[in-house]
Amino acid sequence: MNELSRRIGKFDSPESLLKAYERLEAEFSKRCQKLKEFEKENGQLKSDLNDNQRYDKYAVTALANEGFVAANVLPREDIRRKVIDDYLTALTREGSAYVLRSDTGKSALTPPAKPGSLAEAKRLAEMIINS
Repeated sequence: MNELSRRIGKFDSPESLLKAYERLEAEFSKRCQKLKEFEKENGQLKSDLNDNQRYDKYAVTALANEGFVAANVLPREDIRRKVIDDYLTALTREGSAYVLRSDTGKSALTPPAKPGSLAEAKRLAEMIINS
């Protein structure tokens, strides 16, 4: 029995070694199953990514085609409105003057008046101080 106990290392008996092996085997099976699920999910994600990349490539190619744009994009009011609104919002963010549009109602601003002489500058300063 002395030689047998040297072989099983930290385990007290062959039965405890067998129990530990069975637990290890069960855990290994669970991990293998999880690994298979992850590999399947990874494959699906790669497929989805490839589909999205193909779609993006198709969209870029289609939008570069003037005939496609004229037939499928420009006639759509919702797309035109979105492009115009995004453009006008970008102008506003950049500090440009507001322009007349349906959702804001603000009119275009004129550049500020600058005095052309000292007399005009004096009148302008007096107007600002007195108001």
